[in-house]
Amino acid sequence: MKTVRAFALSSALLLTLSAPAATLNVEVSRNGFTGPIEIAVAPRLEGRAPEWSAMKRLASDKSAVTFPGLAAGLYIVLASGPEPLQRLSAKSNLGSAGGTIRLAIPKTETAVRVTLGGEELPRAAIALTHHELHWGMDVATDEHGRFAGPLWEPG
Repeated sequence: MKTVRAFALSSALLLTLSAPAATLNVEVSRNGFTGPIEIAVAPRLEGRAPEWSAMKRLASDKSAVTFPGLAAGLYIVLASGPEPLQRLSAKSNLGSAGGTIRLAIPKTETAVRVTLGGEELPRAAIALTHHELHWGMDVATDEHGRFAGPLWEPG
C-alpha cells in the first residue's frame, strides 16, 4: 500500500513539474507615439471574451516587455494608449520555447459623426467591438455629435 501511494504522489509531482513555462516577448514599434502603453495578455478561448491575466506598462521611453511563466497556447495581446481608440491587438501562438510578437502602432486618425434624422446627436455613446478577438471600447461624441482621435486597430 505504501508503494502505491508513493508512486501516485511522485507521478502527480512529475506532471506538475513537467508543464513548461514559456516567456512571451512583446515588441512595439511606436512610430512616433511617445505616450505610455499598457500591454495585456489573455489566453484565447474560442467564442469567449478575453480575461486579461497579465498586464504591464511600457513607459514612454520603452518599446519591449516580457511576460515570463506562461503556459504554451494561444493568447491575445492588447496594446492600449491613453486615448479611447488607441487599441491594437494580435493573436500569439506561444510555444513551450517562448515567442515574440511584434506590434506596429499606425499613424491613423478617425472621425465619427452621429446624426438622427439629419440632426447632430450630442453626447451620443458609441460602442465599437472587435468581433474576432472579443473586446470592445466605448466612446462618446461631443456637443456636435462628433468624435475624432487616433485609431490603432485597423478595420
